[in-house]
Amino acid sequence: MYVFYIKERKINFDFCAGILAALHKQICS
Repeated sequence: MYVFYIKERKINFDFCAGILAALHKQICS
């Protein structure tokens, strides 16, 4: 259960990081 929670958090973090990277590209290009 705890490991599953960690994995969920990591997926959520990767998703948010991807959005931030896309926004950063749009702003900086």
